Amino acid sequence: MRYFSTRGGIENGVTFERALTTGYAPDGGLYVPERLPCLTQADLQDLSGLSYRALAARVVSWFTEGEIDEAEVRAVVDACYKDFPEEIVSFAHVEEAGTLSYSIAELFRGPTHCFKDLSVSVAVGLLGCYCSKAAGGAAPRRHTILASTSGDTGPAVARAVNTLAHPAVRAHIFFPSGQVSRTQMLQMTTSTGPSVRVSPYEGGGDDMDGPIKQLQADAEFAARYGVMGCNSYNIARPVVQAVHYFWTYFRVVDEARRRGHPDAADGAFPPLTVVIPVGAMGNITGGTMARLMGLPLAKFVAGTNANDITHRVINRGEFHRAEAMVKTMSDAINVQVPYNFERILYYTYGCDAGATKAMMQGMERTGKLTLNGGQLETLRQYFDSARVDDDAMVERLKDVYERKGYLACPHSAVALDAAHRLGYAGAEKRDDVGLVAVFATASPCKFFESVSAAVGEDVWKQYFTSDAFPASARYLDATDAQERPAMEYSAAAGGSLEDSQAEWEARLRTALAEWYAA
Repeated sequence: MRYFSTRGGIENGVTFERALTTGYAPDGGLYVPERLPCLTQADLQDLSGLSYRALAARVVSWFTEGEIDEAEVRAVVDACYKDFPEEIVSFAHVEEAGTLSYSIAELFRGPTHCFKDLSVSVAVGLLGCYCSKAAGGAAPRRHTILASTSGDTGPAVARAVNTLAHPAVRAHIFFPSGQVSRTQMLQMTTSTGPSVRVSPYEGGGDDMDGPIKQLQADAEFAARYGVMGCNSYNIARPVVQAVHYFWTYFRVVDEARRRGHPDAADGAFPPLTVVIPVGAMGNITGGTMARLMGLPLAKFVAGTNANDITHRVINRGEFHRAEAMVKTMSDAINVQVPYNFERILYYTYGCDAGATKAMMQGMERTGKLTLNGGQLETLRQYFDSARVDDDAMVERLKDVYERKGYLACPHSAVALDAAHRLGYAGAEKRDDVGLVAVFATASPCKFFESVSAAVGEDVWKQYFTSDAFPASARYLDATDAQERPAMEYSAAAGGSLEDSQAEWEARLRTALAEWYAA
């Protein structure tokens, strides 16, 4: 399998290893596989009977073809998921008037209690696999993961790199100061191990993306330190995230059949709508790839918070960068420019690299990309969206807890509100909507302020002391464990964002040189 750029700048393609160990393509685009598998009904029937681990190995091996075979991928998956519960993804099936209204797929059962564990752990595990396969027993070249997080990617990367514990793999993680929850911060700042560094920075959730992309674009510097990314612009992330779409689809259809749902009668594979809290659009890209492979996914419904560029482009065709990031109670989806929209453009408009390049370069120059009427109509065939502000999120979190007994995190509550508001769930569900799944992307255990604002501190205390509250999160909440010293990346005094990013890039260059010289 070869990998090409969404912008068409790679003539002969690269290996999966090369795509994994860089992140961005050399022309500034994002890597995409040369082809996607084309699945038949018989293929779907076969896949539906696999365990989650076996399914992950099968799907990922399609994309590592010729480099890492399915048995090797299975060994990676087993090692990466060893600290997950046996039920890697669990479900809550929600009824309305005695019938199945929607299913909540709980993607947060991993060690850092968010859905990023599912893909980040495997991406880092595959990196370790390549290190172990270094030609002729030679020492593998170094790899330095630079990861900017709005809350959940950072803890997942820190955990994965520390667990891998390979001397050739290091990570430097950045998070926006004051814009992640206390638990998310402590998951990073109390992380142990010499291979991980963590730095806060003054800015919005994706303000550090620019400096990281610049370092990856500097071929000599990137090669010297093995600079790579593990955010969802790295193709490994949406590839692995496609797996939980397959798993969710099969389990929701199984539940529908068990209940005698007419859409799932006679062994049919009916269409499923998936509702997702959306930040950088990596999760929704994994779903798009699964749909194009042949998984019967009807539509993706994006729930955004006040940082609503995804909502604006789906509803009005306006992919316009906002002037500033808005702090919200659903911090992990605080994104101003979701980089995976480039892959959505590429796949939605016929894999046209030339058109994708023109649109994205225009966006980079002006901060605005406006779809024409035909383009917007095509996009809306596959996507719907709602903007959910903090007040609406809090009310929905409270409503779902009080009426259904389900406690959600703020990001999952954004998706739940989008589902109800747009007629995909609850009493508001439209007659033309069939099976629906809502992705719960993080555990409520990480978000005391948001959850207690919705359900009250007494409910939070009951939850905190219950068996449902993960022990590792309870430890972080109560511990006085030492936070590791961190070098903060301050904003340029009196300067613009571009000034700050230039300073951060220079400091990071020096920091990496000093780290490897030590």
